[in-house]
Amino acid sequence: MQGQKLYSYIKEQVRIEDYAAQRLGYTVVRKGKYLSLREHDSVIIDPSRNCFWRNSRPGQGKAIGHGGSIIDFVMEFTEKNLHETLKELSEEVLHTLPDFRVQGVSSKRENRPGRAEQILRLPPRDRNMHNVFAYLIQTRKISPDIVQELVDRKQLYQDTNKNCVFIGYDWRNPEKAVFACRRGTNTKTPFYGDAVGCDYTQCFYFHNQAARLYVTECVIDALSVMTLKKEQRKDFDYLALAGVGKADCISTYLDRSWKEIWIGMDQDDPGRAGAEILKTVIRGRQPETKIVLDLPETEGMDWNQVLQGRTGSRGRG
Repeated sequence: MQGQKLYSYIKEQVRIEDYAAQRLGYTVVRKGKYLSLREHDSVIIDPSRNCFWRNSRPGQGKAIGHGGSIIDFVMEFTEKNLHETLKELSEEVLHTLPDFRVQGVSSKRENRPGRAEQILRLPPRDRNMHNVFAYLIQTRKISPDIVQELVDRKQLYQDTNKNCVFIGYDWRNPEKAVFACRRGTNTKTPFYGDAVGCDYTQCFYFHNQAARLYVTECVIDALSVMTLKKEQRKDFDYLALAGVGKADCISTYLDRSWKEIWIGMDQDDPGRAGAEILKTVIRGRQPETKIVLDLPETEGMDWNQVLQGRTGSRGRG
């Protein structure tokens, strides 16, 4: 069942036209409401359904009606088998492909975050931490000791808009801040945002010099797991991905060997699919490392909801 969810996630996330242009070097052209390839004009791509069909092959002179999903497309235009295709596409969904060029279609390339030339711009610091402490401890039910430890490590402060600012430091240069995400403290008007210049190859990392790594989707979930684990929390280092779509940062932390890697994604379809992708990447780099899938038991839950439920408070702010 989880394998099927991985297939579905790949089919949703990897665009055929992106792969054709970026990976294979083909020129994508418009054909009415469909797309095609200048080099293979028998190929028709339906961008609304992210599928394709191929009416003929060179030299055959007849329609064959062959097509399918992005998985079928890769096998059709490369020499990869199914296993090789799934391995490549599993890694592909961990990256944001650059925009492709389509003749007759406007396309704007965005600056991809995490590039070396970008400089992290931290939000201005407030005079106190009142809103942050109240939000994390009273609303989110995070342990006060953990919140204070983040402050002491200079990984948390309050900006002038009363937001939480969580800071991640360079894996090899712990004095250099490379990542910062903001979380609003006003539960009536939720706010999420990353600082300009974030290095998404590292995201938010909490170092305990442990032999185990625990991976979550966001910082609040990582702090929730720390709170739930209490005395055992220092048995882990923690990595918060800043969302499933930025899961490529796991590769940075596979440069060192781990005894175990625990995957604590949300209990929903994107979370389960993201967990399968992480497992594929980890097994490819560290096949000897034990992987523990540690999702919340209840459908639709994340670890902070679990924490709030155990302390008699529910809700997402």
